[in-house]
Amino acid sequence: MRSLVSVLLAAPLLLAPPGSGALLRQKLVAVDGKKAEPGEPGSDCGQARHVIPKFAKAAKVGALSGSARAAISNANIAAEAATISATKAREVGSTIGKPESIETAAKSAEKAATSATAASTSLQTGLDTFKTKVDSSEYAGADVEQADMDTLQKLIEEAALASKDARASALNLAGKTKEAAAKATQATAAAAGTAAAIVKEAEPALEKAAELAQKAKWVATDAKALAEKSKAASGKVTTSIADAKEQAPVWEALQADLDAQAAGVTEAEGEVTKAIPELDAAATELKAKISPLQKASAAAAGGQAMTSETFSTDVTAAEEAQDKVDSALLKVKSEVEALTKRMDGLMEKLAEVEKKLAA
Repeated sequence: MRSLVSVLLAAPLLLAPPGSGALLRQKLVAVDGKKAEPGEPGSDCGQARHVIPKFAKAAKVGALSGSARAAISNANIAAEAATISATKAREVGSTIGKPESIETAAKSAEKAATSATAASTSLQTGLDTFKTKVDSSEYAGADVEQADMDTLQKLIEEAALASKDARASALNLAGKTKEAAAKATQATAAAAGTAAAIVKEAEPALEKAAELAQKAKWVATDAKALAEKSKAASGKVTTSIADAKEQAPVWEALQADLDAQAAGVTEAEGEVTKAIPELDAAATELKAKISPLQKASAAAAGGQAMTSETFSTDVTAAEEAQDKVDSALLKVKSEVEALTKRMDGLMEKLAEVEKKLAA
């Protein structure tokens, strides 16, 4: 009977799918009342309960190693991006006067890049140590302790945080650069307007100064000639006084008036001659002071940012030079007018003297 039962239970083996033999053999043994011994067909040798946990741990170790490699790559990329951002931002800053906001943000980005690089380096070192333990195990990661995994996880988190900070600093730097560029554009527009206004006022003043200086020189030359002519006439009057007898007092009064007016012309001519160099010097200074403003205005018109760190000082200097030219113009004009008026009086008196001499 027992043999028959065994045959009936074994029959399904003929129809069983591949791989199911072990299970059926186990059942057959159980039916036969025998326990499978280690090494016999149908036995796992008692290893399954040890191997399966090792495979699970190996999977965790592999995943952690992959996360570490990814964190290292991300940290390096973030560090490089922050460093490049700092370089590019400074290039922009150099064209708009090197604003402090860009430099501060650039330094912050570089600091974050350094931290990301350091975190990447530390993580790489930790990963190398971790891999050494993994590779030395009979089963991948079998000798890795939980403390080792915790240490590597901490380094991964630190690298991730450093990467985040580096990316954030790069974004902040980009914002600061954009903001500074916008302010520079606005400042350039305002500064260009100021520079253009000063240059617009200065250029005609310089032309007027040149014209007035030349006119003053001509008037001064004419005044000298008139004074010489009056002196010659006065000499003739001296001769007439000697022969005038009772008319001598009349000639003497006429001569005194002529000489007095001639002296007045000579004095006025001296003031004009003295004022001309002062006007020339003021004009030369104004030309020099508006030069940087002319360049700045031209640059702004060409779309370039106003980069001069001394722009405010340049404006003040140009305005002061303009005031000097204006004052010098007024002085020369006033002296020329005074000289011309005295010359008119002298010419009238000279004409009177010459008429009397000719009589």
